[in-house]
Amino acid sequence: MAANISCPAAPDVSLRTQRWLLRLALLIADALALGLAFRLSYLVRFDLGITVSPEVVPDITDYLRMVGTLIPMFFVFFWSYGLYQTQVLLGGVTEYARVFKACTSVTMIVIVAAFLEPALIISRLWLILAWVLSVLTVSAARFSIRRVAYAARDRGYL
Repeated sequence: MAANISCPAAPDVSLRTQRWLLRLALLIADALALGLAFRLSYLVRFDLGITVSPEVVPDITDYLRMVGTLIPMFFVFFWSYGLYQTQVLLGGVTEYARVFKACTSVTMIVIVAAFLEPALIISRLWLILAWVLSVLTVSAARFSIRRVAYAARDRGYL
């Protein structure tokens, strides 16, 4: 007897809406991942006291203000690297390469800004940790979203 194989039923939501929801999920996941990266960087550098200059006590409001500027900047670079374009979404290794390039670009802008503006004092360890952790957390978040999207595709979505 032949197995009864059927195609999944057509989804009730249009493909355009599904892709919009996917982009929204990526935006939210990216924001949470970046927030986690910055918080972990601050925790390791300042709360755990891993430093060469323990006498330097930063004002957390300066870092919060900087993060408030950096996260939108990350989104601009993510967009410019095509990380929200339909053709690039769920693209595997190329998506992670774009995440790396975008995170590195933003970090380089911060380094140049700190060099050009002596009043902008940023912990180098915090900056390195923020760069590495932003690449890792955003990539991990996108990997998780990809797993969900693949499961949705198996059910006839996306």
